[in-house]
Amino acid sequence: MFVLACDFMVKAEKTMRKERKALDARKFRDYLKRPLNKIVLSAQKDLEQAKVDMILASRTESRPAAATLASIGPEFIIAVISNGLFSRKLKYTPSNLVSPNRNGDAHDADAKDVDVGEVYKMCANKLQLQVNQRPQKRLLPDIYALEEELDILLRLNHWQRKFCSDFLRVLDPASYRITTKSRISFFRNERYYLLRTMQRLEFRGSELHSLQRRTEKLRDQLQQSIEIEEESHGKAIRVFTFVTIFFLPL
Repeated sequence: MFVLACDFMVKAEKTMRKERKALDARKFRDYLKRPLNKIVLSAQKDLEQAKVDMILASRTESRPAAATLASIGPEFIIAVISNGLFSRKLKYTPSNLVSPNRNGDAHDADAKDVDVGEVYKMCANKLQLQVNQRPQKRLLPDIYALEEELDILLRLNHWQRKFCSDFLRVLDPASYRITTKSRISFFRNERYYLLRTMQRLEFRGSELHSLQRRTEKLRDQLQQSIEIEEESHGKAIRVFTFVTIFFLPL
């Protein structure tokens, strides 16, 4: 809201400079009233929607027309924030395809939000195309870098799943000698939400493992292609040397 208000104030100032006249207090207040009210209403709507998202139970996907409210505690909010961090998307532009670790310009008109695994999949597709069309040794560092970053992502995925598993075990009322009814009630929604988060993380981990195996095969394919090409060049050099030695004196 503050950013939108500042943007509007800048536009209003440019308009007054262009017209080269100042507005009196009443006219300026009337000039600002409608757009500022619109900004406030939009901010209030977003805050209300955020409030509903925070307190809604995670069962709305199966019955989207019948959302129900449930009591939650700060533990559930921590689970929601963690899930948001785990599923955070990257800004993708055509300029950062070769190096996925660069976020690129967030203000690029072509930028779009994509999943982390999708970015590395597009990078692997690009390397696969280059290996098939023209295998060169200069592609090996890119493949090694891709393998290294995939290994880092797999370790991160493992830590994320471990966090959800440990957090779920800590929240379980059965892990306490003495528990309360509210903890038992809260744990139903917390358990459901954390299990869904773990399922998504496991799916992403399987995708990353598949991409890692594909990258290893791509590296082996490139090395074999380079060896075959070097062997062909070696044969050509030997033939040229043989012809030169025997026919040059003639």
